[in-house]
Amino acid sequence: MKVSMLASASGSTDDSLQYVSTFIVDQVVAIDAGCLGAWKTPEDQSQIEHVFLTHTHADHVATLPIFVENVYDPATRPVVVHGSGAVLDSLKRDIFNDRVWPDFIERLAPEGRPFLELHEVRQDEAVEVAGLNITPVPVDHLVPTFAYVVDDGHASVIFGADTAPTQRLWEVAADLTNLKAVFLECAFPNDMQWLADLSGHMTPRQFALEAAKAPLDVPLVAVHIKPRYRRQTIAELSALDLPRLTIAKGGGIHEF
Repeated sequence: MKVSMLASASGSTDDSLQYVSTFIVDQVVAIDAGCLGAWKTPEDQSQIEHVFLTHTHADHVATLPIFVENVYDPATRPVVVHGSGAVLDSLKRDIFNDRVWPDFIERLAPEGRPFLELHEVRQDEAVEVAGLNITPVPVDHLVPTFAYVVDDGHASVIFGADTAPTQRLWEVAADLTNLKAVFLECAFPNDMQWLADLSGHMTPRQFALEAAKAPLDVPLVAVHIKPRYRRQTIAELSALDLPRLTIAKGGGIHEF
């Protein structure tokens, strides 16, 4: 399995900054669409057949409408957007509503040639797409949020999404015999614990507690570090001395 975290700091000399979130799995599945619609060319974007959304916050859905427009081809099957009922409802009410973006879901959907398909995912019910088995697992954030377990038959990888300390995810992880990595968020430094608590995110102190719940020797990849506090947060993560920890970098590729 090949996983790419798309770079999102356009024009910056520091491509490690992560303003918004998109992961690409095997060049065919996207986890979130924060910067997906601004990635490479429309032809490159057209390789993505499925988009799995973790939740409704803008840094995870921001460029979804642009992506859908970029890849639309009436001669081919439309992209399938997967998400919880809450996510799909928000797409209809808050984005594709003829105010924020044209209504590609209903009003501008030509019969037999829709711009996109919506597919509701449910907790712990796996979806099979493009040779991958993808299972949504609830985590603890301000809005309904799913992490995703992605399994290609040889390796499993967990995309932990935005979350405060959580439990169900680690129960699922404990049952995976081929777990190769967990992408786990750490948004704020320790002295901003108050904001992490209010916003449903984590600090390095909490990251360490979550790491202790993970299966032994499974690599952890720290993601979703707020750019303004990146240096301080990374220094505090490094001070934890977790031997299986790496820090994700925009444009980086992980192979499992």
